[in-house]
Amino acid sequence: MTTSDVRSIDSLIRLRHTLVSLSGDWTDCLHQIKYAARRIEERFAVELPAYWTHQTALAERSLAESLDNLSRLQSTSTGVSPGATEARMRVAKVQRRLAYCQEKVKRSRQLALAVEQACQDLSGPIAEVTMHSDVNLPAAAAELAHMIDHLSRYAEIRSLPLDSKHPLDSTGDMPGKLDTASGEPFS
Repeated sequence: MTTSDVRSIDSLIRLRHTLVSLSGDWTDCLHQIKYAARRIEERFAVELPAYWTHQTALAERSLAESLDNLSRLQSTSTGVSPGATEARMRVAKVQRRLAYCQEKVKRSRQLALAVEQACQDLSGPIAEVTMHSDVNLPAAAAELAHMIDHLSRYAEIRSLPLDSKHPLDSTGDMPGKLDTASGEPFS
């Protein structure tokens, strides 16, 4: 059997603190990622379509007003007037704006579906990392704390002076030493 000589467990203690800290950092990052994903999904699923729907309604209202104005100018004037020409140009401009807004409404709905799918695809990896953060890292830190406790007790036993109560056995091993293969004390 092999024995170990425990001199310092400081690096193991630092590793345990790092695992606990890493778990907390991952949890914070995961909360930020989840918040950002929800915010992005809300932006593309709600806010963007609502904005372009509102702009479409404004363009439709503007088109109706421009057509009324053009109709009024054409009915009151004889021949081609400069006002009617400007009104026709205004109608054409508003029609282009309306078509643009309608295209944006259609495109925003497509984007909303794509973003929703991307956020759903992200939820799987987030769940895996959450499991590591909430379960695996704390479990590893707890196991490491248990090992640190055993090694601390072993180091204390190892530092006691030899006396008649703890004679060396025939193999030269002292009772209470750890078996490095299993990590358990043997006597």
